[in-house]
Amino acid sequence: MNQGHNLLPEWAPILAFVGVLFFIASFSIGMGAVPWLIMSEIFPIDVKGAAGSLVVLVNWLGTFFLYSAFSVMAVLFVAKVVPETKGKTLEEIQQCINS
Repeated sequence: MNQGHNLLPEWAPILAFVGVLFFIASFSIGMGAVPWLIMSEIFPIDVKGAAGSLVVLVNWLGTFFLYSAFSVMAVLFVAKVVPETKGKTLEEIQQCINS
């Protein structure tokens, strides 16, 4: 199975670490922390637990449904615009794309 593709495996852990650091920095700088900050400031102590749960639920569901909407749009784009290439020669594919 190994075809000798050397894609710099020694860089993989470093790249993963840098990616996680970039995500954490982007989350902290961007809008990711806003619900947590607002929640801790505006709710009284007696409802802070329940309100916090609701805020986090809405935060995660909003992100999930936004991602889902973009995924559905991508599937529709592929279904409508991208031509089928199964069983076609390269010349036939180029003709289909150019026409």
